[in-house]
Amino acid sequence: MDMIADAVVGAVFQELLRTVLDITSKAITFKQSMGNLQSTLEAIAPLIREIEQHNNELGRPKEELESLLRKMEEGTKLVCKCSTVGRLDYVGRVRYQNQIEELSNWLMRFFVIDLQAQMARDLKETLRKVSGAAASSLHESDVNSSTKAQSLVNDSAD
Repeated sequence: MDMIADAVVGAVFQELLRTVLDITSKAITFKQSMGNLQSTLEAIAPLIREIEQHNNELGRPKEELESLLRKMEEGTKLVCKCSTVGRLDYVGRVRYQNQIEELSNWLMRFFVIDLQAQMARDLKETLRKVSGAAASSLHESDVNSSTKAQSLVNDSAD
C-alpha cells in the first residue's frame, strides 16, 4: 500500500471520528448511539494507525482496506444526516438509530473477523517466507558440508 492510500484511510477515519464527536456534543436524540460509535472509533483508532504502518511496510494493496474506507465515508455521511433529524421525526430517528448501530456493529465485525483473517494470512505468509529461507539456508549448509566431507575424503585418499 502506498503512502497516499495510507493517508487517505487515516484522513477518512479522522473525519468520521471528528464528525461523530461534533454531532455527539450537539445531538440530543442520538446521544447513546453516537456515544457507542464514538467509543468504538476511539478503540480502533490505534489499530487504524498500526494497519496503515504495517500495510505500508509489507507493500499490501490498498484494496485490502477498501471496504473499511468506503464504510467510514458512508458513516461520515450518515452521522451528518443525523444532525438534521428533528426531535419529532420518530420514523427518521428510529431509521438513523438503526443505521448508526449497524455501522458500529460493522466496524466491530471488521476488526474482529476480517482483520483477524488478514492477520492469519500475513502470519502464514511470513512463516512461509521464513521457513523457505531457512530451508534454503539448510540446503546450502548441507551442500557445503557434503563438499567439505568429499574434500576430506579425497585429501585422505591422496
